[in-house]
Amino acid sequence: MTTFPRDMFCCLILSLLILPGCGGGGGPEMGTVTGTVTLDSEPLPNVQVLFNPGTARPSEAITDESGHYELQYTHDIKGAVVGTHQVFISSRHELDDEGNPVSQDEAVPAKYNTESTLSEEVTSGHNEISFDLES
Repeated sequence: MTTFPRDMFCCLILSLLILPGCGGGGGPEMGTVTGTVTLDSEPLPNVQVLFNPGTARPSEAITDESGHYELQYTHDIKGAVVGTHQVFISSRHELDDEGNPVSQDEAVPAKYNTESTLSEEVTSGHNEISFDLES
């Protein structure tokens, strides 16, 4: 499995900033989100965690070697919009025009990405949201 280059991650974040358009000021209410992703109780490194509210820009992160993530809304704003999010977890880091993972060879089961059944509520303040995925 190849690692996801930092330059490509920066391009992905930049595209998420450009695609939804520019906001008018103030911005949406946010909450910070951190957690750990495991697969069959083992840490899952270098996977994308994407929270998509459907009504605003998605937030995302790439897990570290211990499976830990911290969502980023923009390059300088951490967190996610307050509200309900569909969650996608993928070893592939390409998105379609709507912010959903592109179907490719995938190490994470489809029920967590292209056919995601995951949904989480983000509240203001700090949110600790971990995922223990099963093969």
